[in-house]
Amino acid sequence: MAEILVVDDDEALGKRICALLSWDGHRVRWAVNAREGLSLHTKHPADLIVTEIYLPGMNGLELISVLRHRGDNVQIIALSRGYQRMSEELSLMLAKCKGAFAAFSKPVSVENLRSVVKAALGGQPTPSIVASKRFGRSETDYEVSGWRA
Repeated sequence: MAEILVVDDDEALGKRICALLSWDGHRVRWAVNAREGLSLHTKHPADLIVTEIYLPGMNGLELISVLRHRGDNVQIIALSRGYQRMSEELSLMLAKCKGAFAAFSKPVSVENLRSVVKAALGGQPTPSIVASKRFGRSETDYEVSGWRA
């Protein structure tokens, strides 16, 4: 399977995303900030990076910019609950403009995360929309942020 790097300062959520992707057979590393993520990616190149946009110090938008500036074509999925004074929708659109494969509001459902990871790793075309609101859910959906059944 794929090498995936998760960059999120929320320890509980970062571990949940790592566990989910590991269960799906991927080798997953986790970094608590963008600088650590950049260092890990340099030492152990990932096929996909899942990053929070709002991170302390270097944020996820800057991480995407640095990766693209150095010519790194790694697939990136950006997640956000809003970025400082920017609206959530604007931060997600900026992530897409900077080169993210997809950008989603948190919480993102397990099904949607798995689907976009599969698309990103499978070389499918970049989604044309930014998911700024959660998709409709049924009683059986799970959320990565809360493992709700």
